[in-house]
Amino acid sequence: MTWIVEHADGTLTQHEAEPGTAGIDPGERYAATPRLLDQVLERWDWSAGEIVAELDAWRVRLLDEVDRQREAARLPYLTALIGQSYVYAAKGREADLYAALSPAELDALDGAELGPRFPLATAEAEVTGDSLATVIARYAAGQAASAAAIARIEALATHAKAAIRGAEDLPTMQAAAAVDWS
Repeated sequence: MTWIVEHADGTLTQHEAEPGTAGIDPGERYAATPRLLDQVLERWDWSAGEIVAELDAWRVRLLDEVDRQREAARLPYLTALIGQSYVYAAKGREADLYAALSPAELDALDGAELGPRFPLATAEAEVTGDSLATVIARYAAGQAASAAAIARIEALATHAKAAIRGAEDLPTMQAAAAVDWS
């Protein structure tokens, strides 16, 4: 059992021993509590004699937790390497440019024009022996898969955060924050 003490200035202290013993000031009032309180997330309700959740503080904490989990869920689809993020963006631009051209426009391009327009895909096609279309299809598939995964993660986070903001009790908030990111 622990004890909470309210002092004349409104501050609270918590103790393992009963106030008035072991040199502990009994303050203005004190009560036995089942456990120590997290004074950021909880308060002692003197009239009810129970620990009560501070919903606004919990809301902030759980919204932050969803953001942390969202970031972790996105990591497999993003890269923090400056050079690699440039390459992925360039591959995406090449895939988008390729998709914007009609078959007739693609057929009209000669080899000298392909390299400057599609430098990464042309180089990869030369090394792998794959056609430019095959390489570009890989780029587009990778881009689409990453975009779909990130979009799903963002949708889950948006849904969870809206539910946390709208919740009126702690169990509902906690349930909303328990996102299955898989």
